[in-house]
Amino acid sequence: MSEPGAHAGGFDGRGQPPAPDETTREHLEACRDLALAFVGMASWEYDPATDRLTWHGDLQHALGYQPAADAAGAIPEGADVGRWLVEPVVATVASGAPWQEYSLDRPLTAADGSAHVVLVQARSIATEGRVTCVGVVTDITEHRRTEQALQEHIDRYRLLVELSPDGIVVHQNGVIRWGNMSACRMVGIERPEDAVGDSLLRWIHPDSVPEMMERIAAMREDEDYSQPAEARVMRAGGGEVVVESVSVRTKWQGEPAFQVILRDLTERRRAEASVRYQAGLVHYVSDAIIGVDGEGVVESWNPAAEKTYGFTAEEAIGRRLDELVGAPD
Repeated sequence: MSEPGAHAGGFDGRGQPPAPDETTREHLEACRDLALAFVGMASWEYDPATDRLTWHGDLQHALGYQPAADAAGAIPEGADVGRWLVEPVVATVASGAPWQEYSLDRPLTAADGSAHVVLVQARSIATEGRVTCVGVVTDITEHRRTEQALQEHIDRYRLLVELSPDGIVVHQNGVIRWGNMSACRMVGIERPEDAVGDSLLRWIHPDSVPEMMERIAAMREDEDYSQPAEARVMRAGGGEVVVESVSVRTKWQGEPAFQVILRDLTERRRAEASVRYQAGLVHYVSDAIIGVDGEGVVESWNPAAEKTYGFTAEEAIGRRLDELVGAPD
């Protein structure tokens, strides 16, 4: 049975929870302080009328170290560390500034010499014409380090992409969104902006479009990139370039897109043609030309060598030269 004026569940007759007694209040405050310390945070209140600063939670426990200095120098001897830490915000509130919210990064040096960053945040609250300020202090050192590492990673990737000798283009739903300078030189334009907004098909030779579309459509959901394939890219001033392309899944402004890496095959084609030409010379000259490795084992044997020594290329390759021609190494 509930007592008169009370309801089951601990609420009073007006549907409100009863005011906590002193023991309950201490338990609640202890739980709050523990929760704040667990997340590396301490809270504070400031009353401009009385210049009173009240802390909730152990500041040193919350931070995990003893602050010793900031960018302006060491903490004055005998100073209140908590007051010193939030003083820039407290001074602003005390001056009657009209702002409602305050946020300040404070680079600190701990007593052991390690570097940290503390975020001081506060909000002014006006109640019945009286302004008070509530705030929190949080060590964000690891957060800042993570941000810095991420930014460095982004910068490295940006430079790698922008300075890559391969052309790189990002397209979304077949529309070009971005390209690097190598891609510009490849198609004969001066700036990436000259192609942004164009249909990708404008720059792909019609003969290469069906294979390109099939290759993109064939990429499974769990595949991040396509296999390398050749395509013909059109140049702005006329002509074309044969490239090897790879499509990579990416994001553009949060939406799915493709990043296409284009490698100009012009020099490779010239080198291949030169090799074929030289191979033709070796094949058709009347002199016996034999290639051997460092151990004297035959690696190539042209038709003239077959006539001269009486062994076919199939019989000669893989055997030692001195077994075939009777000459010492």
